[in-house]
Amino acid sequence: MNNLTLKEDLEAWYYGGVVGTRINLPFKERWHFTFDGRLGVYYLDSEYNGSQRTLLTSGPTDLDEPTVWTTSDSAIATTLSFQTALSVTCLERVTFQLGTGLEYLSHAPRMRYASLGESFKSKVSHAPARIEYSRAFGVFTAFSIVLRM
Repeated sequence: MNNLTLKEDLEAWYYGGVVGTRINLPFKERWHFTFDGRLGVYYLDSEYNGSQRTLLTSGPTDLDEPTVWTTSDSAIATTLSFQTALSVTCLERVTFQLGTGLEYLSHAPRMRYASLGESFKSKVSHAPARIEYSRAFGVFTAFSIVLRM
């Protein structure tokens, strides 16, 4: 019997703040355009916990090898978001809103695993897994109905 079990947990905590502005422009009696922009700066703390168990019983000798790997890293991350919406008040208490926007995050953590025989440019040995960062983009569209009682 040959069996490999891998359990991983990658967590990220962002500490920081956001500044932004919102502009609401009426252009008809019951119509409004809204523009919203935000910029954020965060301290990012990432932590990885992984465990692997390799069980090989089909060879001449049995192998049961558990491995545990923990690593952490930190970075400065920035966010940028922009959204726009069109609102139409049809009745005094009913508003329809259609909006769209985009978001950017400079540092989203992900795991980088070593390949067999891999080495860094400096030819030093390294860990089997390490935290790296990639950019993240998001686009959204939303429709809402607001009922005021």
